[in-house]
Amino acid sequence: MSIEVYRGYVIEGLANPVGNGMYESWGFVRNGDQVGPQVFAESTVALGHYESSQAAQDHAILWVQRYVDSLLASLGQ
Repeated sequence: MSIEVYRGYVIEGLANPVGNGMYESWGFVRNGDQVGPQVFAESTVALGHYESSQAAQDHAILWVQRYVDSLLASLGQ
């Protein structure tokens, strides 16, 4: 799992092994609350299949960054 802070949000990229050396990519967004960050957005389907765990995580992080950018743009930020 890759975890980063991006524009005030905690973002996660997860690689889930699916067999044959392949990994599914999943993304999650948490609020930046230090008390107990809660997931408020996540990919509802696998974002793709990749030959390495790192590639799957990297793709998920990019997806989540775009999600946060879109969210903030819709809020005028």
